[in-house]
Amino acid sequence: MVKAELRRIHSPDLSEPDLPPDPTDCVVLVQALIGPKDGSGEESFDFEVVAPLSASSPGRGRVVVERFDWPSVRTHITERLASAQGHSWSDVARQLDQHWCWEFADYREFGANG
Repeated sequence: MVKAELRRIHSPDLSEPDLPPDPTDCVVLVQALIGPKDGSGEESFDFEVVAPLSASSPGRGRVVVERFDWPSVRTHITERLASAQGHSWSDVARQLDQHWCWEFADYREFGANG
């Protein structure tokens, strides 16, 4: 059975451990680099962490929190990864894509017919 493992977290909006000016009213893009546990490679799964005053509603690619902080982001990722497993990395990545935005979600191999 293949399970997922967090390799690292990155945000183009904010460097860890920095916090936004108002952690209770913000939107921070987070990119979780995740790969197969006991395997090589990593792929990006992106989501916005939204504090309540900025929140419209939770959904795919959006995590609503009371207050932005890095430990909460890590806890969210760890909890989601704990329930993701499948027969292949592709199975696991598709499960994660239901909650976050997988970089290869719409990828189609280029074939001889274009």
